[in-house]
Amino acid sequence: MMPNVEEKYFEPRRNDDAFRNEVIGLLREGNGRFRFQKVNGDIRVLKGTLDPNKVPETKTTQETSNPERLVVFDLEAEGWRTVVWEKLLNFTYLEQRIDDTEHESTWESV
Repeated sequence: MMPNVEEKYFEPRRNDDAFRNEVIGLLREGNGRFRFQKVNGDIRVLKGTLDPNKVPETKTTQETSNPERLVVFDLEAEGWRTVVWEKLLNFTYLEQRIDDTEHESTWESV
């Protein structure tokens, strides 16, 4: 039986091109965690990347992705998986961002 996920739990920016492009850009540099609803209704967590240093050369995202879907390399399953943007619950970038001033270190040398 498919769980009924309410609209309010989905990522509010999931259909925004700027958000999608930001996610793709981040994944080309590091790892991200997706939480999304699969076609069968199950909720899945996927740790994935598009970093060319971490994915096999068997497939390119240009060949397999389209505007409604993102194909990423699942680091735990070691295979390509599809995330449907419309079903994205949340995305977390798992690396430290160079432009991350919100979490800038306050450490000082004594």
